[in-house]
Amino acid sequence: MKCPVCQIRKPRRQCPGVQADICSVCCAKEREVSIGCPLDCAYLLESREHEKRVPLDPSTLPHSDIEITDRFLLNNRELTLMLGVCLHQAVIENPNCVDRDVREAVDALALTYRSLANGLLYESHLVNPYAADVYQRFRMMIAEYRAAKKNGLPKLRDAEMLPVLVLYQRMAMDYDNGRLKGRAFISFLVTEFGKLGLPDQTVERPLSQLVEL
Repeated sequence: MKCPVCQIRKPRRQCPGVQADICSVCCAKEREVSIGCPLDCAYLLESREHEKRVPLDPSTLPHSDIEITDRFLLNNRELTLMLGVCLHQAVIENPNCVDRDVREAVDALALTYRSLANGLLYESHLVNPYAADVYQRFRMMIAEYRAAKKNGLPKLRDAEMLPVLVLYQRMAMDYDNGRLKGRAFISFLVTEFGKLGLPDQTVERPLSQLVEL
């Protein structure tokens, strides 16, 4: 019996991505490249622990005029959590999304809200259907939240939302592992926001992984 991926080596481990046993070489080489790995795959989770992220070059950061500091995170904690939950919800509704789709959606959201913060009516139009789906779902959740006008919850102002979206935009860049089907950033969203639910109440949760970028 040979590995169904390379057709050369003997299979050594069960792969939920191809639903068959594959060799360890193909597991390491094709993980999140040709194989779409479930987020809870034991081998994928183990590899995450050894994955080294390349430090971002400050000169390449989008919206470089926007500074994200510890004070910003402290003063905008609820808003940061709220938008993180919305982004997570928008992503998990489409299981075919990968990190590059989410990053494209967040890039477009940042552009849209930058224009809105400057008083311009602008809506990004994405060709990528997965990115477009995340973008539209996020926008719909924000619109529904605003329409509900729930007492005791912070108002969502475009100018205040922009830096938070830029934060997540930079985090998506930071988590990019270069793999075609990489989902390291999606895994972060699931870990941080998967159990919080929609933003209908104040949530007590540390922002330990929302680093200064």
